[in-house]
Amino acid sequence: MKIAPNKAFVSDDGQWYYAMLGWKPLVPSPISKKPSMVQTAPIAGKASIETSSAGKKLAALVAEHGDLHKAEYMLDPQCAQAEQLGLRQIVRQYSSAEQVEEDLPRMVSAGWSAATQGQSAERTSTGRTVAGVVIGAVATGGLGAIAGGIIGASAKKAGLIQVTWER
Repeated sequence: MKIAPNKAFVSDDGQWYYAMLGWKPLVPSPISKKPSMVQTAPIAGKASIETSSAGKKLAALVAEHGDLHKAEYMLDPQCAQAEQLGLRQIVRQYSSAEQVEEDLPRMVSAGWSAATQGQSAERTSTGRTVAGVVIGAVATGGLGAIAGGIIGASAKKAGLIQVTWER
């Protein structure tokens, strides 16, 4: 189970969201069965009107945009504004490499690619960047290379990671 950016509880396979009375389809025709009690138990007591409403909103966005990553992308105000204005470049700041990894599939699904990256008030190592690209490419292919390069460059010291995304 994961928690979507709008606080909706989503099944591991991204096909269902948890409402107060049980699992509801997140996609129009789920290809999987409703999650088991193993996934339900940790969140059953945490469900609320807010998380149920968030799931319903997320399901509407999935229906409108075609997939979960694009729907989650549209939940971000900066991204939604970029779509409305037809921007070809946006700059996003992340506080950790994990945040970059979480955002990567959403940004790629919306047609963005990482053009440049940097870290605030810190110097990054070219060696770490190259190592990250190589390890990422070997491990997972194209997206892994992008993520590996960004993460490798940011791994030297903590601080804000700035990524410029372009279309």
